[in-house]
Amino acid sequence: MTITKHSSGFQYQSCQALLWIWELGVFDVQLTLDILQIQYSLFPQLRL
Repeated sequence: MTITKHSSGFQYQSCQALLWIWELGVFDVQLTLDILQIQYSLFPQLRL
């Protein structure tokens, strides 16, 4: 995964949020796909 400097904060927050969701046991695949889709829309240069 490559992260540009200006998007690293956003990337970190997204990953942290996903970790919290997993820990809470309420992980939702569709929610994750939505988050990733939004992330790609905002930062199309990201490669997950």
